Amino acid sequence: MSFCNCLFIIVLHENIYLALFSVSVPFYGDHLSLRNDARWSKVAAEFNEPRIVWADNIIKVNRNDAKTVPQLMVVTAKCFYIMDPKTFVVKSRVGLGDLECVSLSSHSDGNCILHVNQPKANVVNKGDLVLNTPNVVELVTKLHATIQETFRKALKVNICEQVEVNFIKEKVTIRFRVSADAGTGPDCRRKGPVIDFLVL
Repeated sequence: MSFCNCLFIIVLHENIYLALFSVSVPFYGDHLSLRNDARWSKVAAEFNEPRIVWADNIIKVNRNDAKTVPQLMVVTAKCFYIMDPKTFVVKSRVGLGDLECVSLSSHSDGNCILHVNQPKANVVNKGDLVLNTPNVVELVTKLHATIQETFRKALKVNICEQVEVNFIKEKVTIRFRVSADAGTGPDCRRKGPVIDFLVL
C-alpha cells in the first residue's frame, strides 16, 4: 500500500493534455481482498484470470430507469467484470481492448461512464456502463495503466458536463447538474432520452 501520483491522458477537444494529480489516499487495488475469496477463485478459474488489478463495490445505474443498484466490479489484466456482490454471478464481462473511452463528471462526485465499442458477432454487449465509485481516480488510473501495458494505447478520458451514451437499443444524453435538490449518493433521474445526475 503506497501513496501515489496518478498520470492521466485526458483527451479534450481533440487535444491531448497530461495532467498530474497528487492523490492523498493510498491505492489498494483489491479493496475487497478477493484473492482470498473462494467465490472469486471459481470465476477466475472459469475465465483464466490470474491477476486482480482493481476490485471494489460500486453503484451501477440501470439503463432503463436510471435506478441505482449495488454491484461488484473487478478489473483484471484482460477484462472488467460486473457481478452480483453476494453470489458473484457475472452480469457483464467486457474485454479491456473493447473499452473505447471513459467519461467523468467535472464535479467531485464519483460518477463514471465506461464507453464500450459496438458489439461484435456472437458477443453479448449491453452498451456503455454508467457507475459511481468514491475511488474513481484509482479506477481510471488502473484502467489506463493496464490498457497501456497490454495494448500499447492510451485510454481516452473525457471530463464533461454532458455526454451521449450508447445503450445499444438507444442513445441517451447524460447531464451532470449542480442542484440544491440533489440527494445523498448518486442522484439519477431519467426523463425520456435524458438522464440527469444531480450533484450538490
